Amino acid sequence: MSAARAPLPEVKEADASGPIADLYADIRTTIGVSMVNLVFRNMATVPGCLDWAWAHLRPLYAAGEIEAAAARCLALPGIDAVVSFSGTEIAATGAPVDQLAAVGRSYARANPMNLIGLEILKRLLDDPSTERQPEFGPESGIRVKTGVFTLTPNLLPAMVDLATASAAVRSQLDHLARQLHQGDNGVIPSLYRHLAHWPALMTLIGDRLEPAVGSGALFTTADAIHRLAITAADALYRRCPRLDMPPSTGAVADNLRALIAAFPANICRMTVIARALARVAP
Repeated sequence: MSAARAPLPEVKEADASGPIADLYADIRTTIGVSMVNLVFRNMATVPGCLDWAWAHLRPLYAAGEIEAAAARCLALPGIDAVVSFSGTEIAATGAPVDQLAAVGRSYARANPMNLIGLEILKRLLDDPSTERQPEFGPESGIRVKTGVFTLTPNLLPAMVDLATASAAVRSQLDHLARQLHQGDNGVIPSLYRHLAHWPALMTLIGDRLEPAVGSGALFTTADAIHRLAITAADALYRRCPRLDMPPSTGAVADNLRALIAAFPANICRMTVIARALARVAP
């Protein structure tokens, strides 16, 4: 069997400092979750990438437009029928049900928003000359978000560090990632890394997902989520501001295009799993 690919590079939240730490704090507050998703942590490894992407996307997040579009993705009929877990069986693995539900709520909220954000960035890269209408206010017809969604940060178990994880834990994570991606693309979803403290839980998730993977239900639902995100991005990307920033060329554009190629399917599939975990506790 061939060796697993190296994990996707990232700037961990604990290692972030200076402007990157400031961007991470703003991302958490603006999106309304207590973690920074891998897609942003990877952008932070390329100088200027996260700055460029977030400066263009932040107005749409802050105005509530991406949030509203993500809610339409989550309202997809049948999304909650693909896979389910009960609080009783989660507890039987030794995992704390309230923490697992918090992980599910966090990723079910952030994933579809970030999916739409990636699709918007794709359009900005493909057509940087697009005429924009970035005004955000009552006269623009764009809803300005008045509330901020918050989660208690200490409810989320720390992510297992891939560099120091035991061979057994890394093997389980690799198995779940391959199951999700139907191969090895070097991406181990952050959500799974929160769960890696409980081997029996990871086994339960893999076993429960197998029928949805075998029947294709997970992938069919994920594709439908992606189509909704594409529709949303087509409507929203013209609202991104024109900014006096370095052009999206070279390493920045290359990194963004690689993320856009690799992440949407992963994000959509993990959204279905996050919804199932979110439902294990009120």
